[in-house]
Amino acid sequence: MLKVTRPTPSHFGIYVTDVDKMVHFYKTVFGLVETDRGVGKTFKAPLVFLSASPDQHHQLVIAGGRPAEATFSTVMQLSFAVPSIQHLRDLKKSAEALGATSSN
Repeated sequence: MLKVTRPTPSHFGIYVTDVDKMVHFYKTVFGLVETDRGVGKTFKAPLVFLSASPDQHHQLVIAGGRPAEATFSTVMQLSFAVPSIQHLRDLKKSAEALGATSSN
């Protein structure tokens, strides 16, 4: 079993409408660090790479380009390892304080 001392993301990416807002969210709630940013070569959208681990370039990619009118989720899966259920409850409170809801 993976041992972690704080909620730690695995590897995932999401398309978003507001890159800066989402980068702020993941840095604030999960304590991730921005490791890199640029523009995609295949699709010309901004990309921001975030990590919780100093030995990994990224564990999360925030990609711009999600249409504001999109009615579908652009997230397939988000996976985190958490040290305890209390950490998960604390994350929920922190996320809600930043405006997260079940429809975000």
